[in-house]
Amino acid sequence: MIAEEGKKYAQIIDGKCHWIFTAAELPEWNGDAFQVVEITDKSDVKCGDVYAAGSFARPALPVQPETAQSPEASPLKLVAQLYGTLLRKGVLAAEDVPAKLVVE
Repeated sequence: MIAEEGKKYAQIIDGKCHWIFTAAELPEWNGDAFQVVEITDKSDVKCGDVYAAGSFARPALPVQPETAQSPEASPLKLVAQLYGTLLRKGVLAAEDVPAKLVVE
């Protein structure tokens, strides 16, 4: 394949835009070696975009595991447990514990 002057192309690998190039960067390539799509009129295409069914889309954000913490694992609960342990061991006195902190 021969790149046309003034056109922009996207190399597609594994269904994603891997590289965006022009004729100055790659004037000719083996069309059987890899997939290339002409994107001159698609200025919003970026490397990493997903290519399927003739169109580009931004990749989906990875799904984050649930970050909601149970009350047993909340930072405040952990601090309260730490203060409780320090009180029981005699390292801290009751007046050293913040008033709003419920120590078990």
